[in-house]
Amino acid sequence: RRLENSWQAAQSLFSGLTWYMDCLQQTTTSHNLTLSRATELFRIQDCTEYAAAFPSHKDWQYLRFVEEEHKCAGWCSFGRKLWTDGEGTDSCSTAVAQVLRSKVRRPAQQVVALSALALIGSAVGLVAVAPTLHLVFDW
Repeated sequence: RRLENSWQAAQSLFSGLTWYMDCLQQTTTSHNLTLSRATELFRIQDCTEYAAAFPSHKDWQYLRFVEEEHKCAGWCSFGRKLWTDGEGTDSCSTAVAQVLRSKVRRPAQQVVALSALALIGSAVGLVAVAPTLHLVFDW
């Protein structure tokens, strides 16, 4: 929920406030670009206002990394890309879940299998040495 709230804050900063459009207007003037071209080339982090808002939203660094690394957009639900350009393929929470599933499933299965083998081995070992233990210890 915290990451969704952070993404929503960045989304409102990106599209809901006029400072981003002001930033793009200044960019179009200084780089001799059309507004639509500036929107394609410059992202939210390229504006100076982003740096002022960033300290209170540390999750933005992670959200930007996930968006760049996994070509996703939005967090809980699919949305627009804020930090990168191009089209997103899925929500970032879904992309992260797929990565975790693929990276964690096999080691988790190995842990379960080895634990089961250790349990069975211990049980067999105890059954095998039980007669000897009965002679050593007076039960």
